[in-house]
Amino acid sequence: PASAGGMTLLSTTTLSGASTTITTDFTGYPSAYITIREIDLSGNDGVGIKINNSAITTYMAGVYQVGGIPTTFAEDNGDLQFNNGANMSETQTDNAAFLVIDDPSNTTHWKPFRFSSIWGSSTPQTNALNGGGGFGTTSAITSIVLAPFTGGITFSGGTVKVYGVK
Repeated sequence: PASAGGMTLLSTTTLSGASTTITTDFTGYPSAYITIREIDLSGNDGVGIKINNSAITTYMAGVYQVGGIPTTFAEDNGDLQFNNGANMSETQTDNAAFLVIDDPSNTTHWKPFRFSSIWGSSTPQTNALNGGGGFGTTSAITSIVLAPFTGGITFSGGTVKVYGVK
């Protein structure tokens, strides 16, 4: 149950297999805060986040830094890309991201979000992504799906924590 003020941990999930689905209820929470840490992949790949397990149009814009070179980006596709389509190294699990979604249980308006991530690639170098955007849906957010971009690549670990924020 939601309490006055603060963050409430709604779920902790370990990433495994070809994809991981997290089902949650954000009713009563004005915001959702999601952390993703220590993703371990079976091969070098990127990771996408889908809302409600569908190809809802996700509008993103922000700054993407690869090896110290910042670049702005803007996209609209079916998922929020944890690492903007770049490969994360299967040997580098020191990675992290957060995603904040405004009014996730609202059934009238689209859902704005902001995010930040950092990961190591196979080159090796450290990469960062910071930005925001919106999920083009008026449906309440009831599930979050994480999956590698490439078929045959699977999760070998990683932790996702989902919070409701008052």
